[in-house]
Amino acid sequence: MTIREIAQMANVSIGTVDRVLNNRAGVSSATKAKIESIVEQTGFHANAYARNLKLGKKAVIGVMIPLGSSEYGYWNLVLDGIRKAEAEFSGFGLALKYGFYDRDKAGDFTQAFRTLQNEGCTAYLIAPLPVSEFPSAELRESGLPVAFIDSTIPSFTPVAVIAQNPFKGGFVAGRVTRLLSSGTGTFVTIQIHPDAYNSFERARGFRTYIMRDGRNNVVDVNVRSVDDIPHVLDDVFSSHEDIRGIFTVNCIINAAGEYLVHRRIKDKVVAVGYDLVEENRNALKNGSVDAVISQRPAFQGYTAVSALFRKVVQGEAVSPAEIPIDIYFEENLIEGSE
Repeated sequence: MTIREIAQMANVSIGTVDRVLNNRAGVSSATKAKIESIVEQTGFHANAYARNLKLGKKAVIGVMIPLGSSEYGYWNLVLDGIRKAEAEFSGFGLALKYGFYDRDKAGDFTQAFRTLQNEGCTAYLIAPLPVSEFPSAELRESGLPVAFIDSTIPSFTPVAVIAQNPFKGGFVAGRVTRLLSSGTGTFVTIQIHPDAYNSFERARGFRTYIMRDGRNNVVDVNVRSVDDIPHVLDDVFSSHEDIRGIFTVNCIINAAGEYLVHRRIKDKVVAVGYDLVEENRNALKNGSVDAVISQRPAFQGYTAVSALFRKVVQGEAVSPAEIPIDIYFEENLIEGSE
C-alpha cells in the first residue's frame, strides 16, 4: 500500500493524504476521517526512511570499539556487521563516525571519545570495556541515545544492549568443561582484561557452575598479554597437581591449548574459551582446544547499528538483544560460522 493508492481509494490528491498523515491543517474533518479509516483498514505505515530522507534528517552514529586487529581480529568480525548495516542504511541518511581505541593503552578510549564528540554525533554505539574511562556523566547530560555492544555497565542505562549474557556464558562454559573433564579437581580461569564487566561475569559464571557441588576448586589468574600465558600456567601447574580444565574468558584459549600440547598434558586437561576467530578455529581442528563459545560478533554489529538508526530516524523504541550462546566443537565447525 502506497500514499498514491490511498489517495485513489479516498478520491483525493496525494498532497491531501500527506497532510493527514503528518497531521497538518487544511483538510476537512470528513475527508480526514475517510483517509484515517482507509489507513486503519489497510494497516498502512508511512515509509519513515524515505520521509526523513526527504526532510534531510540524518543519523550520525559515533562508533566506539577496540582496534579491529586486536584480540586475534575479533573486532574485525564485529566491524564486518557494522559495515554491512552502514552500507544498507547509508542511502537513508545514516552516517557513521569511528573512534577506535586500544584496550591496553590507558587514556586511549577517552581520547577517541573526545574526537567523536566533535563529529556531530546524534547517537553512540559503544563497547564500554574500559569501565574506568566510560563517560557516564557526559553521556547522561547529552541526552543522546547510547547502545552498548559486547558488554554493558550496570551503572548506566543505554537504550539497548546488544550482547551475550556473560554470566550465563561462563556458566555454560563451566558445564561443558566439567562434562568433558576426567574427574574432580582444580579448574583454571584466565582473564586478560579483568576490569571489563563481561570478563568478570564470565569468570564468575564459570566458577559458580564448577563449585556448585563443593567437590572442585577454581583458580583465577590474570595475564597482561598472551605472551604471559606459558609462565603463568607453569606457576599454576607447579602449585596444583590435579588441574582438570582451563577456561579463558575471551579469545586467547588457543594459546592455552598450545601450552597444553607443548607440555604433553592436553589429554589430561580440557581447554574451553571464547570467540570463533581463525586461531581458535584451527585449534579446534587440531585438537588443542575442546570447545569454543561464539557470541555472533557480526550479528551484534549489524543489529546494534540498525537499532540505533531506527531510534534516531524513526523514533522507535528499541529492545535489548541477548545473543545466543553458541557452542562449537570440532564436529560442528562449519565455514562461515562466527
